[in-house]
Amino acid sequence: MPYQGGEHLPGQAASKTSHIDVIESRLMQELLTRFERREFEDDQRLAPWFHLDLSGVKPLGDTVATDGSLHKVTSDDGFRELCFVKTARFHLRTGDAAQVDPQFPHPLQIQRLMKDAAIHCSAVFPLRNMVLGRFANVRDSIRELIREIITHEHGGIVYEAMKWLLYQGWGPESESPDLGCPVKGCKSAGPLPYNEDEGRCRECGAKIYITDVLGLHHDIGEDSASEAVANAYMAIHEVLLLVAHLYRLWRSGDFDAIDDTLFVKDGPLMFRGQYATLTKRMRQLLSYFRDENRNIYIVGQEKSGLVFDHLESQVRHLRRHSEPAWPQVAILSHAYMRGRVQRLPKAQHTYGSRTNYGEKVLIRLDPSFALAVNIPTGEFMSSESAPSEAHHFIGLDRIIATLPHLVSYLHEGSLVPINLAHGIASLSYYPSGAALQRFAGIDDVARPP
Repeated sequence: MPYQGGEHLPGQAASKTSHIDVIESRLMQELLTRFERREFEDDQRLAPWFHLDLSGVKPLGDTVATDGSLHKVTSDDGFRELCFVKTARFHLRTGDAAQVDPQFPHPLQIQRLMKDAAIHCSAVFPLRNMVLGRFANVRDSIRELIREIITHEHGGIVYEAMKWLLYQGWGPESESPDLGCPVKGCKSAGPLPYNEDEGRCRECGAKIYITDVLGLHHDIGEDSASEAVANAYMAIHEVLLLVAHLYRLWRSGDFDAIDDTLFVKDGPLMFRGQYATLTKRMRQLLSYFRDENRNIYIVGQEKSGLVFDHLESQVRHLRRHSEPAWPQVAILSHAYMRGRVQRLPKAQHTYGSRTNYGEKVLIRLDPSFALAVNIPTGEFMSSESAPSEAHHFIGLDRIIATLPHLVSYLHEGSLVPINLAHGIASLSYYPSGAALQRFAGIDDVARPP
């Protein structure tokens, strides 16, 4: 870890000659001779591809997509850091998206689609040597910021949707999930009674908020917070924006609209670590609606990682074969994911049992367009061989029937709603970074009026 630059002296630069010791090391030389390249032949065993017959399947009429981005701002002396987060939700008619040229979209068409169709939310977190007024440390500052931002943004609709999710407001109503005390670290602060905004830790009596159930305080130290907090908040908030749209439809009793909406998330349908509490609630939500014959159609697209790499290898191999009937689908079971994608031995717990509320599916719509997606099954299927059939998923046929209407050839495997949401949420290094640094005022530069 290099020394940081300060008020009087510059930061420590990396050595220009340290690589020589690595190159001359006999151990390193010998180890490199033992490495084997993972060539394409390892993936020539085909996934369980099959043709999904969509004749008579009606595409979903509405699409709601979310995306987010963040940008860390550091003072010139490296002493103070903030992180800005922006998330966006985009709502459009599937038929309108289908009218956009997938290769050369006209700017006026995009402008018309974006008019009154998006909402965006912003947040800022102190990472180093910055605290919120009235609070002595970073942890309490970030807890209060999360509570204030989620409570007030867009008239509190995201906050109400979060409570609806955590308290299972769709029925049966319940207390909140348990949480560790964010103040003194008590192992169990106790659940909050149904629909309460705040309460007291049952061990130390410290005040806790319903927003603490999200678990973000576990990634915050007393003196500083890592960028992981902002990343986790962004991922959670993207899902809450989708839930907020669903909650609005549920509250108004518009179940026909729920049955005709595709919810699209950028990234996998999962929460890791302490955030897995939300995985459980999302499974319960999806299962309840499915049992009531009211499907919630949700899909998460993976743009990178092991599953995406596996898809690319499969597609390269499949191009050598004759063209099949479209679309082609491959359902990746838990055993397949563990053995073929992760290349790990069987573990004590089934793949994804604690973290995932969506299962992995590969889709080819035509010879040049393929996606790696997550689609929920509702309650988790614990069998190693599951999922294996199309009916295991919630609305697999209608989701895949909708995707051709959302295709964009601007980027590899891109979808119009995610492209549009990204265009609203993304923060560039320049000029956004310079503008946010000046706006933050962390270099004692006056903020704009």
